[in-house]
Amino acid sequence: ITKYLTLPFVRTEDIETKNVNQIITVESKQFLSDVSNIELKVTETDENGLVIESYFRNGKLTTVYRFINDVFHNDNKNQEPSLTYYYENGVKKHEEWYKNGELHREDDKPAQISYYKSGKKENEVWFKDGEKYRDGDKPTRIQYYENGNKKTEKWIRFKMLYRENKKGKQFEPSIIFYYENGNKKEQMWWRNNKLYRDDDK
Repeated sequence: ITKYLTLPFVRTEDIETKNVNQIITVESKQFLSDVSNIELKVTETDENGLVIESYFRNGKLTTVYRFINDVFHNDNKNQEPSLTYYYENGVKKHEEWYKNGELHREDDKPAQISYYKSGKKENEVWFKDGEKYRDGDKPTRIQYYENGNKKTEKWIRFKMLYRENKKGKQFEPSIIFYYENGNKKEQMWWRNNKLYRDDDK
């Protein structure tokens, strides 16, 4: 079943899900410059799902939302993101993966990805059950320069900058900054959200 609606005249009963109004009025405004000039395409899917696509009246896609049972949830069959935002030039701007309404993605893949207008990755963040988290000694957030080189790496656990791994007797840095050419610029050691370093360094 597909229905077309035009903002701002969207009612909850029109698309039979109680969360859609909140998404349109709160989430979309963060990424769309003209919320009043959007058309919506609402499609029912299997497993009590909804796919909501929003378009500017010039026909360009601006956002895609995916629900199962009225909460954000990605389709595990094809691993499509639960939220996708686009630049006006048609390039992806931002993607998010959810599980039962919480940011989450399996197989060591980022649950949030942002892009430059050129299509190059700008930012990646890993989540598990709604919390920033990544198994192993791997950064939880990576920011990139537009040339593809890393800009920063951050290790976050339990909402704090923290890195547990040791090499020899020393903790490794929790934040690493890079120059645009890829060389390291600065390193910072954090533990329990405070600057910290073992061995009196």
